[in-house]
Amino acid sequence: MKIGIDAKRIFLNQTGLGSYGRNLIAGLNELKATDEFVLYSTGKGKIFKTEQLGENFSSFISGASVKAFWRSYSIIKNLKKDKIDLYHGISSELPFSLKKHNEIVKIVDIHDLLFLRFPDFYALTDRKMFELKTKFACEIADKIIATSEATKQDIINYYHTPADKIEVVYQSCSDAFYTEVSETAKNKIRKKYKLPEDFLLCVGTIQERKNQKQILEALKISKTKIPLVLIGTGTKYKDQLIAFAKEENLDLIIPDVFVKNEDLPAIYQMARIFVFPGLYEGFGIPVLEAMASKIPVISSLNTSMAEIINNMDCLINPLSAEDLAEKIDTFISIDTTEIVNKNYARALEFTNKKFAEKMLKIYDEFRSK
Repeated sequence: MKIGIDAKRIFLNQTGLGSYGRNLIAGLNELKATDEFVLYSTGKGKIFKTEQLGENFSSFISGASVKAFWRSYSIIKNLKKDKIDLYHGISSELPFSLKKHNEIVKIVDIHDLLFLRFPDFYALTDRKMFELKTKFACEIADKIIATSEATKQDIINYYHTPADKIEVVYQSCSDAFYTEVSETAKNKIRKKYKLPEDFLLCVGTIQERKNQKQILEALKISKTKIPLVLIGTGTKYKDQLIAFAKEENLDLIIPDVFVKNEDLPAIYQMARIFVFPGLYEGFGIPVLEAMASKIPVISSLNTSMAEIINNMDCLINPLSAEDLAEKIDTFISIDTTEIVNKNYARALEFTNKKFAEKMLKIYDEFRSK
């Protein structure tokens, strides 16, 4: 079968959907899948190297002047020319021009419906665009991939999509997080980003729904006095956190330079505890990265993170600073080896290979069409 993959994020996005797509491709390559894969993008960038892939992988980089139009409409000419049997949209959208082409199987990955859950966090034009593209993709797709049971339920609730059209496939994180970093390398990274010897860690976009202020609120009442390191791109919310930490005399560290992906495993492994009290996540990949890095994790009870962690010892009410403070104090004072080992065993269920195996099984469903 010849499979086309929307690879714009794979080639051009450093984190998020870019990492998601690269992990999928790495898993398919590791499995030595016999299908032919064509990666379609509007740019090549410097993030992703195709030289490491097998001969059954190729790429097409569009030179279209209006890139968004090509991705949504003109790409159909390339798909037909390349005789694509199945097109996989990994970033919650499918080309509008695919609607009338039933000869091409259509699969779309839906990561979350944040724009419907938290509409106030989005500009009106962005929200409407996300609504249009995601709803359309769910309507024309032959199969929808949800990244968690929580996201599957949202798709059913918001779009009234039949449950049997949706398959839950858990994503993976880079193999680098499962590999122990040397003390020498850790020390270099510590100096590079000016990190303290002991700290709590939170990784992710610094915004309201990530609920990072609740960590500061918890530290304000905690018995433990320990710095908090936040890693992620900032918004206006970042300024609020900095002001609050200063007012309450809390030790907040936000590196003033971009933290490279290759440096993250060392930073995770240096942290005392990973804290991620988000209000909503489609999956919550930083939680998985922390579990793979063998550090204690604290996250939210009522979101997909609970589904991923599957360990009640690590879960708190994200709306309760008291609950979070108590959990931080507990993890600081006890031997967390058993908790860490249980989480690591769970993280081993989310490798690139297993991710790709599940995706191949879905491709297999359509081989006879």
